[in-house]
Amino acid sequence: MLGLDNPAATGGLALLAALAIQYLKNTSWATWIRRDTDKANLALSVALAFMTSMGIHWTWNASADTFVIVGVRAALTHNLWQWLLQWAAQHAAYKGVIVPSETLGEIRALLARLLEPPPVSEAERKVTTAQQQKGSGQ
Repeated sequence: MLGLDNPAATGGLALLAALAIQYLKNTSWATWIRRDTDKANLALSVALAFMTSMGIHWTWNASADTFVIVGVRAALTHNLWQWLLQWAAQHAAYKGVIVPSETLGEIRALLARLLEPPPVSEAERKVTTAQQQKGSGQ
């Protein structure tokens, strides 16, 4: 099995595409794609699935000194199914690999905020100190 008929190739490309999209979301220079731009994220994932599902390959024949691009007709006729398959694999890779680690990071940050003692105002500190002194009989 070669190309996109190979599940490892489809899955590998899907994971790389999902990681590339996530990288773009976390960069400051790609302002058009962020975690909250759902339509842009979907459009980019569909476009990447299309590009990675084309299955066009190239070869170099040194003896004939030719550069050959193969698979264009097959890519165009078989592409809709491969495109859908690639997009589904990309989405599964995102949900299975990227989302859990991202969620754990958010949970960690939330727990850090919740477990820190809250800031105490000067007035509250004075009241607490006065109550403690009153309770101890001073």
